[in-house]
Amino acid sequence: MISNLVYKTSSLFKFLLILILLIYDCPFITSQTVTEPEKKYFSNGQLKTMVIYHGADTLEYLSYFKNGQLKDSLWFKLEDRQEIPILTGKSYFKNGKTASLNYYGTQSGENTTYDYYQSGKLRYYEKRPTGLTKFYTKKGQQIREYDFHKLTHVFVPARYKNGKHLQTSAFAKLIQTKEAILINDSKEISLTAGTLFSLKTNNDTNLIRHCLLEGFSKDSIYISKFNYSPTYDRLYDYDVLEYKRTYGIAINQLKTIYYTKHATAKRRFGAKACFNIGFAVLFIPALFLPSSAKAINEGNASVTSIAIGYGSSLIIGTTLLSISKKLYKTTVPVKYEMQDWRIIPIVN
Repeated sequence: MISNLVYKTSSLFKFLLILILLIYDCPFITSQTVTEPEKKYFSNGQLKTMVIYHGADTLEYLSYFKNGQLKDSLWFKLEDRQEIPILTGKSYFKNGKTASLNYYGTQSGENTTYDYYQSGKLRYYEKRPTGLTKFYTKKGQQIREYDFHKLTHVFVPARYKNGKHLQTSAFAKLIQTKEAILINDSKEISLTAGTLFSLKTNNDTNLIRHCLLEGFSKDSIYISKFNYSPTYDRLYDYDVLEYKRTYGIAINQLKTIYYTKHATAKRRFGAKACFNIGFAVLFIPALFLPSSAKAINEGNASVTSIAIGYGSSLIIGTTLLSISKKLYKTTVPVKYEMQDWRIIPIVN
């Protein structure tokens, strides 16, 4: 009897305590505090931005166009007063079509980006901090490709070029020629030793990257395999490939190759130089615009002479940018399916 009375008294006490907490809106009644979204508006009253807090360390950021269409949708994690992007970030055009998608990884600075034209076609793809970056035209044609490691083109160390490392190996005797022809029913392409390419074999679906073409025999292709090396000095030779091994593959075992004979450091340097110079030439007139106007007002120069100078800069700059685009395009590896192509070594 006494125990039942104690139990009822305890239950009543708990009920009264909960009732008091509800009446006075005590914050200890729940472990999470409900936070109203932070909102900002355009002058026309339309919602401009909104920040929604999901717990103590995660927030969602939304921004809008004046027409009410969603512009950006981003997620952040709060760490040491820093907002670190997480999950998937999305951006949109005013018409509602996707402008870009960013998939964030678990490591700092790790993300994969897909950027689109308004037509919906992919404009560029990039993976950071290392990985491929590809650029496309509005028609969907790939025009550039970078294989980044610290945002720089990789290259083969000089000691592995021109077959120097194979002179004392058995491969020096097996390689009979440095040239071959890649041919189908309507086209011929020269295969030249010393260029980097990628391949797939009939026995493996994985793409074998960073292969240096060493040469050919009548029925085999000889390559040297390279990888990224995490041990290189990041300030000086972080973009150098590390030699792994050399081996031969029967030509009839090749399934796919990604190749261009122009994937060279010289060609890329020329393309980059044309782009930088062309870009600079286009904007040089803007620097001298005030002085040109002053010279015309003071009678030290004519409108015609100034126009000729500006016109020349426009023509030269546009031409160099066009050349740069064409050079970059030639450095992009082309995919060749070996069911449609044949490799014929040029053996004397």
